[in-house]
Amino acid sequence: MTIELKNSQQKSLGTYSIPNAALYIYATMPDKARFPLNTRHLYYWTKDGLAGGYLQGIRNRDLFINFRDLVSLRIIAAMRAQGITHKEIIVAEQELKKIFGWDYPFAMADFWVAKPDIYMKIRGAFLSVSKHLQYAFDLIEEFVIPVHGLNFDLYGVSASWTPHDDVLLDPQIQYGDPCITGTRVPTQVIWSFNDAGDSIDTIAFMYELQRKQVEHAIEWEKRLNKSIN
Repeated sequence: MTIELKNSQQKSLGTYSIPNAALYIYATMPDKARFPLNTRHLYYWTKDGLAGGYLQGIRNRDLFINFRDLVSLRIIAAMRAQGITHKEIIVAEQELKKIFGWDYPFAMADFWVAKPDIYMKIRGAFLSVSKHLQYAFDLIEEFVIPVHGLNFDLYGVSASWTPHDDVLLDPQIQYGDPCITGTRVPTQVIWSFNDAGDSIDTIAFMYELQRKQVEHAIEWEKRLNKSIN
């Protein structure tokens, strides 16, 4: 089975440096995650071909990945945080590539984890990636941990990512930078105004936003700043 991507491939795929990708991913990791993510892991996974397979031979400082790579690395990080080993992830990725012909296996579906198994959902059915896509009972959903938050286009390809309430990463909007959902307003701009002393109500008025949208944008930026520190 292959997925038709002709129209989808013509769209912008976004551009992210590895440090920025690590920042976005780390900000969405569980506070008590067992896996201490940093940029070295993303460089390693990229060089290992789990993302950015077209980047082989490029030096670390010159690495820029696209949105689907970002999504793939985020899924991999979430799996590692739940105890899935690097080897198990590679096997799962190779299995999905072989069966579906996907270039970006971890950017093509929502995933769930219940160590040592990785599950995905296709046409409403749970499949165990770790067990050659055997069907799993729907009851499994009560016991597995979701690793998603993605929005998919008509071709079944990840088109955007909602990492926080009212925050969206869409490669078609502001080159994929985090923006307030439904707008072209980067969350970093909202943070800058608030950090400079403008009130939430003032910013909401300036950009014709709801107060909660401004609050959520600031919350997201605080998580990013916390990740840096």
